[in-house]
Formats: sequence, structure tokens, C-alpha cells
Amino acid sequence: MLLFEGRIERSLDLKSMGPAPIVAIPREAAEIARRLEARRVGEALLREGKAGVLIVAGGQGSRLGFNGPKGMFPVSPVRGKTLFRLFCESLKAASLLYGARIPLVIMTSRENDSDTRTYFESNGYFDLDRQDVHFFEQGMAPTITPGGALIVKDETHLFTNPDGHGGSLKGLHDSGLLDHLISRGVSDIFYCQVDNPLAKIADPANLDVAVIPGIHVIISFAPGVRRIDLVVVNPGHAELCGKHFTESLPQFL
Repeated sequence: MLLFEGRIERSLDLKSMGPAPIVAIPREAAEIARRLEARRVGEALLREGKAGVLIVAGGQGSRLGFNGPKGMFPVSPVRGKTLFRLFCESLKAASLLYGARIPLVIMTSRENDSDTRTYFESNGYFDLDRQDVHFFEQGMAPTITPGGALIVKDETHLFTNPDGHGGSLKGLHDSGLLDHLISRGVSDIFYCQVDNPLAKIADPANLDVAVIPGIHVIISFAPGVRRIDLVVVNPGHAELCGKHFTESLPQFL
């Protein structure tokens, strides 16, 4: 497996990797104190303009019976607000609360990039500053059979599919937006999937990676889900590798 690190791609030994450490909901006094400290540090990052938000939204709403980008699907029971609107309103509230501009980056796909951009433009970017909202298309990867063979599309092309959530960080880098965020002083990114309306956007308690020594990424999740983003760490190195799966892989869990 290749891990994109800076501008270098190099091979990693999967056998040396293991599951990332897990921090459960705090119950003991020491755990609660650590959580409060993490929140304090996260709030400082937000106030200082050092935090950004990345929403991966390359999927269509076909499984929901909706013809369009999944982020445009109405989910709130009373007012019928879409996923994009809910996230943007939460981000606007956080910006007002912490008195800072929080950049929003949305990963789209070839299929829905134009529709997504048009939707945001027609809705005035949901009262967010236009200069703080950015889009990039996710990458494409060759499709392979269960046996590991490539699928040929025609005489000169391979059949490809979007590279999934696992390619979001590489896509962020390749688009030039990572450099843009760094130039703005952003040091931490809050990542969220568009089909998770319960996610607390820019949650300060999840921005302080220093709460776990040696870890550079924090992921909040509920146990028991079938669809997962597998995250492992490479011992002895400041590295993390993420890969998106549609089925659980028991050998890794």
C-alpha cells in the first residue's frame, strides 16, 4: 500500500500496522478533565482561525431515492432542510460563537461537482463568506475484480471509479487547497461525511489531537456500524493511513 506523505509516495508494510488507540466517552474524573482540556485547546484553535472543515460529498442520493447530490437531500423533519444547509448553518453558528472565519472545503465528484457548486451559489452559500467556501473533485482509481484484475473500459482506457473517502486527503493536496489552508494559518481540519447529519461540525473537543500523545488524527464514531473508514497507525512513525470500505474486515478489527 502507498501512503501519500507530503510530495512523496512510498510503500508501507501493512503487517507492522495496528488499530489506532480508542478513547471512550469520559466517565472517570481524570477522563472528564482531559476532555475539558481538549475542548479548551480546540476552542482556542477556532478563535485563532487555525481550524477548517472538510466535508466529503462526492456521492449521489440514489440510495435515498433522490436524484441529485446527496448533500442536497432534505433531512430535517419540519422545515425540510438539506444536509448541506444543516452543516453550513452549524458552521456559521460556530464562526459567530468563536468570532473567527472557518474555511469550508467540500469534496465533490465528477458526477455532482457542477450541481453542488450551482446549489451553493443559488443559495448564497448559506450566509457563509464566499471566500471561505471551496470545492475540489475527488480522484479516480482503476476498478479491480475480487481476484485483483483490472477491468478494461475500451481499447485504450481502464474502467475507473471515484477513489472514495480514503482519497480525500490526497485530493485536498492535489487541488492546491491544502496549501491554501496552510497559508491562511489553518493547522487542524475537522472532517465529516455529508451523510452524517448528527455530526457536530467543528467540535472543539475533537480538534485537539494532543489529547493522545503521538496521534495526529482523531475520529469520532459509534460502534456497531457496518460501513467503516479503517484507520491504522504505523508504529514508530508519525504516519496514519485511511482506507474506505463498504464492508467490515474482521481481520483488521
